[in-house]
Amino acid sequence: MEIISYVLERELAHKDSMGNGEASAINSGVIRPGDVQRMSAGTGVMHSEFNNLKDRSTRFLQIWIKPKFIGI
Repeated sequence: MEIISYVLERELAHKDSMGNGEASAINSGVIRPGDVQRMSAGTGVMHSEFNNLKDRSTRFLQIWIKPKFIGI
């Protein structure tokens, strides 16, 4: 599965079971307006996106693409 996230307003935070989004990770996991995040997910990958701001709502698009063929 290819998962594409695009933030329209405010901020979106991302964490996954591969360590992305953790405080110690190179990738902070915060996506801001105009940013595009692409994640290739397979069996067993767990991930979450959540509002990074406590006092305001976030608007974003998330598109899930199921490939017709599995990579070679």
